[in-house]
Amino acid sequence: MQLDAYNEFYKGVQSYTGAVSALADGSEKLGGGIAQANGAMGELAAGAASLYGGAAALSDGANTLSDGASELAGGAHTLSDGIASLTDGTDALIDGIKQLYSGAGELDDGMKKFNDDGVQKLYDTVNGKLASASDRIKAVIDLSKEYNNYSGIADGMSGEVKFIYKTDPISK
Repeated sequence: MQLDAYNEFYKGVQSYTGAVSALADGSEKLGGGIAQANGAMGELAAGAASLYGGAAALSDGANTLSDGASELAGGAHTLSDGIASLTDGTDALIDGIKQLYSGAGELDDGMKKFNDDGVQKLYDTVNGKLASASDRIKAVIDLSKEYNNYSGIADGMSGEVKFIYKTDPISK
């Protein structure tokens, strides 16, 4: 019986030794797992820091974008006001061009009337009635140059005669 007990004891020690060896292997694996977990925790911490930095940059970028959008909206409003002013100015310009066109027509009509009633009548008068009177006046002037006295003049003396012309009024 003793041998049986000894065998049983020996089996128990072997089993215990195997369990201790397995426990040692498990502890070693657990240590490796903890080291891996520590490494992963470092990477996780670095990733979290990077994420935080990226989030801060994203926030700054969003603020810059918001400021730019506000400036763009202000510029668009200014542009809209400018376009409205340009439209009003264009309407005023078109009205002015219409008035200019109308005035040019009135000026043309007035110039035709001035030519017909003024210039042509003066031209006809000067070349018509006055032309014959002018020819007669020139003839009298030429004759008066040869005529040096009205009632006689002594020899050696010089004289001059002036004539006054009276004409009928020039009619239209």
